Amino acid sequence: MPTGFPLRRVRRSLLLAAVAMTLAVSAACAPLPPPYEVIPFDWGNTISPTHRDVAYGSHPRQLADLYLSSGERGTIVFLHGGGWVEGDKANLLPSLLLHELRRGYDLVSIEYRLAPKDPFPAAVEDLAMALEWVREEGAALGLSTQKVVVAGHSAGSTIAALGAFGANEDFPGADLPEVDGAVLFSGVYDFAGTPLSPWDSDGSHRDLEGPRGWLRPSGSRSAASAVRWLDAADPETLLVHGAQDPIVLLDQAHALAHRADRVGHGARMRYVEVSSLAFEERCRGHEPWCGTPVATMDDFLDRVAR
Repeated sequence: MPTGFPLRRVRRSLLLAAVAMTLAVSAACAPLPPPYEVIPFDWGNTISPTHRDVAYGSHPRQLADLYLSSGERGTIVFLHGGGWVEGDKANLLPSLLLHELRRGYDLVSIEYRLAPKDPFPAAVEDLAMALEWVREEGAALGLSTQKVVVAGHSAGSTIAALGAFGANEDFPGADLPEVDGAVLFSGVYDFAGTPLSPWDSDGSHRDLEGPRGWLRPSGSRSAASAVRWLDAADPETLLVHGAQDPIVLLDQAHALAHRADRVGHGARMRYVEVSSLAFEERCRGHEPWCGTPVATMDDFLDRVAR
């Protein structure tokens, strides 16, 4: 046997091993396939309101943008985020909600009064006013009002939850009309007993401008916590949170889900925790609608609209 043969064989083996390792690394680094269908984060960002800056009250911030669909399945009233101290009705409209326009659901995005000038419960009072306005005046503007769902993101989700769960209670400062469902993205639901963010490990909120301004009235932590108001009679709820949310801790969603189980609302609450590495960081973080299954949202709304 030629003396060079073993060396060639070794080189060939090393080359094959290197190729195999390269392929393995490439496969490991390749994006994972999504485990289910989602609506991309930027989908629908060119959709314009059918009616813009429609007043639902007399305050300069009591304005709404209306997005009309071609169907008559119901209306989603959405509240933006911004830490209760900032934000705009045109800012970060969830693509998953815009997608529902294609399925016959109208969308109303509202502005509301902000802290610290207008602390709790001003924003909840504004939501109550907007819901009444949708029920009473919406049809004249083309809204389908036989079913109304309230939705929110971050601070807006906190307000939406209070509006949905406080309607059958003696809620302070607001006569809340009942809604048919609630969609909650990345909200704070327990100011009294659960840490809010990575910068709030002791639950004091003292270093957080938003909660500090919104909870300015003495003793409002419990009243501003949706976990206090949730009971078995409250409407169907879709609760969504990113497993790696860097702003609002996942503990907040867990607190609301556990409360639902304790009070007999568990069968009426669908909880989605977005964690798959197939999705970009923000979809696993504070904007989890782009990691939420389309089928879950569709099924939830269709169940409410029956």
